Amino acid sequence: PAAKTAVLAPELTRAAIFDALRHRRNYAVTNARILLDFRLNGHLMGEEIEIEGRPRIVAEVQGTDTIEEVAIVRDGSVVYAHSPKTRSTRFEYVDQTFPGASYYYLRVVQADKDEHGNRSHAWSSPIWVKGKQ
Repeated sequence: PAAKTAVLAPELTRAAIFDALRHRRNYAVTNARILLDFRLNGHLMGEEIEIEGRPRIVAEVQGTDTIEEVAIVRDGSVVYAHSPKTRSTRFEYVDQTFPGASYYYLRVVQADKDEHGNRSHAWSSPIWVKGKQ
């Protein structure tokens, strides 16, 4: 499948794009141009943060076809999955089982398929989180 990267940059300049890549404010897509916004306690993907309390994740996805699944992955395992069956979705999730230090990312699967039968996907950059002691 054709893979692309999208960057979250304040402007379309070489400096802004490279700054976004350096700070891991980017995500990957295959086939379709899926838009995603993934934040944890208001922080953007790619950040390393320290928080008080539990992680509150806000995810927003704009697909080009029906979104089959949006999953929040913590330390390599799905902790929450949402199947909106629409072209766009927004939801919040609070991780009640936060172990104190983890990384989170968002994974999206869309219904459409390319000529080889591969579905369109998107994966955010992780957000690394530590709880304040």
